Amino acid sequence: MSLPRGLALKVLEVDGARLPDADGRTQDFIMVNGPIFQAPTPEKFLSSLKLLAKTTDRMETTKTVMSTVLQTVNKGLEAVGVSSPTIAGLGGAPNSDPLGETYFSVTPFRYGDYIAKFRLKPVSPDLTRRTGAEIDARDRENAIRETVQSEMRTTHGVWEFQVQLCRDLAAHPVEDPTVEWKEDDAPFVTVATIEAGPQDSWRDDIVQKVDEEMRFSVWTGLLDHQPLGGINRARKEPYRHSAEFRARFNGCPFHEPAQ
Repeated sequence: MSLPRGLALKVLEVDGARLPDADGRTQDFIMVNGPIFQAPTPEKFLSSLKLLAKTTDRMETTKTVMSTVLQTVNKGLEAVGVSSPTIAGLGGAPNSDPLGETYFSVTPFRYGDYIAKFRLKPVSPDLTRRTGAEIDARDRENAIRETVQSEMRTTHGVWEFQVQLCRDLAAHPVEDPTVEWKEDDAPFVTVATIEAGPQDSWRDDIVQKVDEEMRFSVWTGLLDHQPLGGINRARKEPYRHSAEFRARFNGCPFHEPAQ
């Protein structure tokens, strides 16, 4: 199924007062390739998760057909200026190349004494030329992984990490992440640059260290970047439960890296 693209960023050696139960000295940022969340409240979010769960055990052929239908519906809606995060989340998202996408935190966080959302924007030509490109995943079970692995062998990636400050709680609500904070009112400001040189992005040692030994959560980090709003509060326990289940299932305990 074609789902929205996600990105997890873990910053190491971060000192300061920690969030409750946040181990180590790291700061996690978890983002998706869209500016708004799929549900306005924790209750609506739960309903979406239950709907998605019903597709989890479906046969691969059934899921592929469903995804194709949902993608067609979503493209039709977008053609008339309508966006449906719910349809995208159920498998109707375009099969976009992850390296060309812009990623958003979608939910708000503390930014010291302020409230902010975050964005990671590709800026190097090797990345921006892939913006909007779609991957042909027909007859390839690992099409996305194989595509990114192949592209990263020759890609010099540069991204800007940007912050969008809340300036008006009515226009930039904390509790409803389905409302986009318009850039005309609250522009994104670049605060850091991230670079990645050509590499084998799927080496066995990287897969072991990142996919098997790490966990990512919006609740791993500093008190100065506390997640805000009901959706973020609802994410805490499911993230923890998912990580603990994966650790037990794989027989590989997770830990926060020191460096």
